[in-house]
Amino acid sequence: MRRRDSVRWTERLTVRLLVPIIAVLSISMLLSLFWLYRIEKEQLLNRTSKETALVSEVIKAGIRNQMLRKYQDMTQATIDLIQRKAGLREVTLVKKDGTVAYSSNHTLRGRVIDRHSGTCKICHTNGVNPEKQTVVMEAADGNRVFRSVNPIENEKACKECHEKDGNLLGVLIVDQFISRALLDIQEVQTSLFIIGAVTLFVLFTLIFAIVEILVQKPISLLIEGTRRVRDGDLTASIDVGVKGEIRELADAFNTMVAAIRDHVQEIEEKNFELRTLYSMVERITRTINLNELRKIVLDIILEVFARVDYGVIVFRLVDDGKIELFSQKSGEEKIVEKAFERDEVSEYREFINPDIVEEWDSGLLDDTVVTDGGSGIIVPLTAKGRKLGILYVKKENGETFSDRERKLIQALSSHISMALENARLYTIAITDELTKAYTLRYFQQVLTDEVGRYQRYGQKVSILMLDLDDFKKVNDTYGHPVGDVALREFVRLVKESVREVDVVCRYGGEEFAVILPETDGKSALIVAERIRERTEKRVFYIEGHEIKITVSIGVSSCPRDAVTVRDLVNEADKALYRAKESGKNCVRSAGE
Repeated sequence: MRRRDSVRWTERLTVRLLVPIIAVLSISMLLSLFWLYRIEKEQLLNRTSKETALVSEVIKAGIRNQMLRKYQDMTQATIDLIQRKAGLREVTLVKKDGTVAYSSNHTLRGRVIDRHSGTCKICHTNGVNPEKQTVVMEAADGNRVFRSVNPIENEKACKECHEKDGNLLGVLIVDQFISRALLDIQEVQTSLFIIGAVTLFVLFTLIFAIVEILVQKPISLLIEGTRRVRDGDLTASIDVGVKGEIRELADAFNTMVAAIRDHVQEIEEKNFELRTLYSMVERITRTINLNELRKIVLDIILEVFARVDYGVIVFRLVDDGKIELFSQKSGEEKIVEKAFERDEVSEYREFINPDIVEEWDSGLLDDTVVTDGGSGIIVPLTAKGRKLGILYVKKENGETFSDRERKLIQALSSHISMALENARLYTIAITDELTKAYTLRYFQQVLTDEVGRYQRYGQKVSILMLDLDDFKKVNDTYGHPVGDVALREFVRLVKESVREVDVVCRYGGEEFAVILPETDGKSALIVAERIRERTEKRVFYIEGHEIKITVSIGVSSCPRDAVTVRDLVNEADKALYRAKESGKNCVRSAGE
């Protein structure tokens, strides 16, 4: 199943990273704020408690003077005034025996308070005096207050009115509303909440931006690059713009893509080479005709390799034979054919370096040679240990061969060598050693094929049967070696007088046959007359002798004269017989 190209926002890496981070930060901040709240609350309560105690001391000092002057009404008035001005809940002066002497709550005056009951028992437990001067407690009306209890000592000045025994005359009780402190605590709580929320938002935004820039964006680039590679884009390269492990990951990705690109390119080049080799091998194995094969090889060289100027094949059919050269220039159909002896190679330096040819012919050229500053490459053609020839390819305008092209030429050369060797052996098998014309067996094979084409496609074919007139006299007069040369020269004359597709064969002795594909009887007579006329006019200069020969020719055509191989040959042979009877040196047709 193909992976989705996008993910839900809940699956994004930034979200998955931020959720636990924010959770941890939130819990840590809540704990920190709670701790700060507890500390601040404690400090506020302590400060309010101290303020209450301080107010108690101030009230105590104020009413002390009033009491020493025995201004009882002034003492009550002072308590009332301070209670109102200071915003206190209640101020009460209690005698030693528990009687309320003065109180801002006038209803309490004269009442006796049991310290072991009511609100007093909070401090007085088990008959023990309180340890703290100020405590937090719940008043009778249900409100929480700070209560400051300040003892009034029995000083020397006090003993004028009070009993002389005892150190304590009573206590001053000051109750202050705790709501004021609670308001301050609530403000602190609100401030801490706002500060925490703002801090959390800032941290969230900052972390989000950092994760987005340093993590999410580089990883998104990596994902995008991976998808591009998945879709076949091997030019993908990632620059995450950050350092660290993600940068190393991006560099590793780029290195991996480059390696994949190189491998893919190498595979494509190998596939191209294999396809090219397969195509070339398929083409060069279509025929074992040497002339056709040379043409195919040169065509392949000019087609496969870019901007090739020309290609050259240097070849030798037999060890003691002449060196043959075949060259074709890019954009031209014509193939230049040359045959020469080794000492004549310098005359053909326009096609190939003579030194290379001599080195090859001496058996010293065993490996590929790069020439002309890299724009030329020479590959020896060898099969089964036999040096067959040279393949020379030259690029135009001094352009050099790439390593891939060199390897391809070397790989191709082995197949060309094997194909040429097979064609060479086949050519030797079907070629008359003396005259270099084709053999009688090859004549029968080709003629059978041509008659078959007529039977399938209706293509006409004609044959010529040639017999040199009184050739025995040449052998008897000048000897068989001269006669052999004369036969070779005659075959060359016949080949020059017919088309490349026509097949010249030695039928036996001084008798020859020519197969003319796609030729009717009338055209065959024209060819026969051309051969006869050229032979009659030609003077063969052999070993100082001037030799003239003539030829008689019989012509038959399919389907005009026969539609089988045997009948076609018989009709041509009968026509040849009539030519002989007509005085020789003439042409006769089976249709006459």
